[in-house]
Amino acid sequence: MKEKMLLTPKDKLGYAEEYIIVKGENQKTNHFLNYSLSNNLDDIKIAIYARTGYTVNIDKAYWKLNTQLSTSVKYLMNKHNVRFSMTECKFDNVNTITINMRVGDLWFLTNYVEVNGKLHSFQSHFDYLCRRYFSENNDEDEDDEE
Repeated sequence: MKEKMLLTPKDKLGYAEEYIIVKGENQKTNHFLNYSLSNNLDDIKIAIYARTGYTVNIDKAYWKLNTQLSTSVKYLMNKHNVRFSMTECKFDNVNTITINMRVGDLWFLTNYVEVNGKLHSFQSHFDYLCRRYFSENNDEDEDDEE
């Protein structure tokens, strides 16, 4: 008689998922977040689509060094022995996706933000806001120089 195998989420999805509590930036708030975990960036893309409905081109992501990554996220990634983790959450009515990457002892992140129903890399959205701000305020700056 053939035994029935119990499949874990990683067996079904190609990536693991686990909820953890992450302290907020001000260390006074906690967030209960679901993390998708994998060594394969394609699995993270699948997890993003499954959880948000967005297709993200992570291959061209802007990665920055993350010196503030929560110890609980590092522990989770080490526990699963994975290179990538992803979570999505809503802060101040803004949906965000955060992807972490481990390279040796260094931790990096890239972020995406939902604006008006479209997903943008945080860096490109920040650049857009800066350009808009400076173009709107450029006339005032020219008057100040005289």
